[in-house]
Amino acid sequence: MHKLKRSSWVFALAILGSQLAGCSFLFSNPPPSDYRRQGYFDCSGYGPPVVDTVWAGLNGLGALVAAGTSQAEWDSKKEFAPRSTTIASGLLWLGLSGASAIYGYSNAHKCTEAKEDMEERPRYLPSRRPSSPPGPAYESPPPREPSSEL
Repeated sequence: MHKLKRSSWVFALAILGSQLAGCSFLFSNPPPSDYRRQGYFDCSGYGPPVVDTVWAGLNGLGALVAAGTSQAEWDSKKEFAPRSTTIASGLLWLGLSGASAIYGYSNAHKCTEAKEDMEERPRYLPSRRPSSPPGPAYESPPPREPSSEL
């Protein structure tokens, strides 16, 4: 029963982890190609690639621990998956998450550069000033003649 309970937790964590892997592939986007024409744009930040980096690191560490453990010692722990499976899956997730992290950092960097470019760009074009001051917008009424009715 203990082994079934532990297997359920491992399976649940694997499903959860697989949803975290590749966050940058799913949620990271570069700035739009015509961002200079737009007044405002929003693109992803550094959150997804950081999650991918942490996930890649954990999987790489797991593969490294499995590779550094002898087969006899690994086999003595019955609750673990086979050693070769642990190493292979750790390296697979390391590669996938690592590639996703690189993609996400690249997009975040491009986004930062585009936003800096937008900050340096003038927000409006200065209007041309007329050479002479404009005249009044209306004509003043003619002077009134004094009335003699009183």
